[in-house]
Parts: sequence; C-alpha cells; structure tokens
Amino acid sequence: QQPSLDDHCIAVTSLSRLDHHRARQTACLDSWRRFGLSIIAVNQPSEMELLQEAYPQVDRWIENDVPNENYERHMQRIKHLANVATVIDQTILLINSDIEIYGGQGMITGPMAEGKQVVGIRWNYPENDYESAERERWGLDTFSFTPELARSLPELDLTIGRPMWDY
Repeated sequence: QQPSLDDHCIAVTSLSRLDHHRARQTACLDSWRRFGLSIIAVNQPSEMELLQEAYPQVDRWIENDVPNENYERHMQRIKHLANVATVIDQTILLINSDIEIYGGQGMITGPMAEGKQVVGIRWNYPENDYESAERERWGLDTFSFTPELARSLPELDLTIGRPMWDY
C-alpha cells in the first residue's frame, strides 16, 4: 500500500452493474487503493444499492440521474464525470473501471506538481503475465482534470466505456 494521493488527485469512474464485469472491476479498484487513490463512483440512482454492496473499495458515491438517451446501458458522459472535479474542487483522475494501475506514484505526482495533465496509456497482458505486457496502440484510459479544465469541457455525447471517448 502506497501513501495516500488525496493531496494530488482522487480517482473517478463509473462502474458497470453487469455481473461479468465484477471480478475485473474488483481487481482494478483494489490496484487503485494499493496505489494510494481514494475512489469516487458516479452512477445512476437505480444502480447504487447493488454497486455499493459489490464495491466496498469506493469511498464516495455520486448519483447522476441525467439519462443518456443514445445508449441502452446507463453509461455516464465524460462531462458529468469530469464535473466531479468542480464539485470537490480538486484534481481528479478520470479512469475506465477496467484499468489497473501499477508503478510508482511519481508518474502522477511529478507531472501534476508541474501543472501538467496526466494521461495513462494502457498495456495489455495475457492472463496476468505482466512481464509480456504490450502497449495498446489506441489505449488512453486515464486522464487528469483540474476543476478549471473540467469546466471548459463542452457538453458532448462522449461516454465512458465506449470506444473513442478518450480521443
């Protein structure tokens, strides 16, 4: 367990309520906690009770009942997730719920201390074989947002968990 990163950023995500995502999301949230991150999850009110029981790693739950008419599932728009930075008046690390974080905290704290945005690049590995991990060519799955940057985002239909939100 690394020291708390609360002075630098808080992890923000939206969790899937689907059972087949549970094991993967649990492993990812556990890696975030070991990395020193506190976690905020933004989900639909109808999902909260089930998700709160399944994911005790989450420190704070925020309900977002703004419907996303363009998708069947209750997927959260990036703008709504980024707005958490303005609600808590702190830099957040917006991250897909199926991404693990490993390594030293300096890869986040160093750039943030210099006022830079942090972008996390995904590495794929077969069956937990971290030694053979390969960089995902298109995988950008973690972004820092200051409150100022979050306020500047337009209200677009970019949704976490859908391809291309991160470009």
